[in-house]
Amino acid sequence: MGGLAIRDEGGIAKSLWTKSRNESIFAIYTPYILSLASGKLDSASFLHCISQDLRFLQASAEAFEMAEECSDDDDDKAVIRKVRKRVLKKMEMFRSIVQEWGFELPTGNISDRAMVKCTDFLLATASGKAVGERFPGKVATPFEKTKFSAYALAAMAPSMRIQSFLSKEIQAVLEPDENIHLYKKWIDSLASPKFEVCLIIHGTWG
Repeated sequence: MGGLAIRDEGGIAKSLWTKSRNESIFAIYTPYILSLASGKLDSASFLHCISQDLRFLQASAEAFEMAEECSDDDDDKAVIRKVRKRVLKKMEMFRSIVQEWGFELPTGNISDRAMVKCTDFLLATASGKAVGERFPGKVATPFEKTKFSAYALAAMAPSMRIQSFLSKEIQAVLEPDENIHLYKKWIDSLASPKFEVCLIIHGTWG
């Protein structure tokens, strides 16, 4: 694979993001984002959002593990392992934030239909099932498996990209010392430079 940490300054990722700019603007003005930005989002809706984020992050951690196993490059393995640790750390941070506020996440392992489709696709891609038609009736060779790492990273990137974009847009309209905003800490975490690093590693930041 090689070169996971190289920033894509003018490749297909940037052109696709530019092409989708209008759709990203529409996303800013959804009722959920407007309520989140104003700090008036009801806690039940926010907790549901975090619970779905945790489902995605858990699937991402599993996909990263599979991507590491499929990679044949030691440097890439190290990068993927590092990002996976950040994903697990972010999961702990989400749970910690919820506890700080005195909230409790919904019990059970309930995912929205859209999240089920997203995580199923992500894991199928990471395992090579989403591209299984290339190897009908065959077990992928070690060389073919190296492609699965790239497929898995590409499948994870769009969700992380739009989360970072929306969080930065919200952060831009908040006062720097606005400590009364209930969800500011969570917004700041998604707009953080460390989150950008994950996107750079995915090769989608441009």
